[in-house]
Amino acid sequence: MTVCPGCGRENVADARFCNSCGALLVVEETSAQAEPVPSPPPQGPDQQMGEFGRKLGEDLGQMGKAIGAEVERAGREFGNWWDRTFGMLAPVISGLIGVVVFLILILVADAIATVSDHRRFWGDLADFGWTHLWLLIGLIFAGSFSDYFLRRYRRTYRWIRPVVTGLVTVGWFWIFAQVLRIAGSDLRHPQLGDLASFVELMLPVIFALALAIGYLIALLSYMGPEHRWPRGSM
Repeated sequence: MTVCPGCGRENVADARFCNSCGALLVVEETSAQAEPVPSPPPQGPDQQMGEFGRKLGEDLGQMGKAIGAEVERAGREFGNWWDRTFGMLAPVISGLIGVVVFLILILVADAIATVSDHRRFWGDLADFGWTHLWLLIGLIFAGSFSDYFLRRYRRTYRWIRPVVTGLVTVGWFWIFAQVLRIAGSDLRHPQLGDLASFVELMLPVIFALALAIGYLIALLSYMGPEHRWPRGSM
């Protein structure tokens, strides 16, 4: 029932005018009727593409993490299998494989030098490889034994590894600088020579960064409870 505000007479609920005095009746609307919930506006092409890109980025990020974890697990399992199979010969065999690969690369550079239009560059590159072969062998075996010691004697060797890694990294960057210098001279690209000089100038900084990053990782592995090594393990 609706009560008329003028005369007070009751009228039917849906009446708009009072049956007694003819006054206009005000019908109260519910909040749901008074304020309907607006439907979200349709997304435009740009918004749809942005939403698709965001979801795709999230999916790719999760996929990358899963693949990275799987690769790390597979690498760890392969390293353990390699050490169990060959024992102390494992780093020697790994180093020999690396040396053979570099010998093949030097021989390929020698072969290319005989047929390429840039035979001087390839010839100088091969000569550099033969001249510094012992340095290449030392870097390869240093990296191989360093990885082996880290897997076998992780608790002790993690404090030594940053120094070895820093020296090996500096050695490879020096070789990279010499290759740039040869390319800049033989191929007549002075910018490569300038880049080689910059790399040589940054070698102390590279060594310091390798030390800092290596010891930071070692410290985090020492402090983090999830990286504590079981008792009795080396």
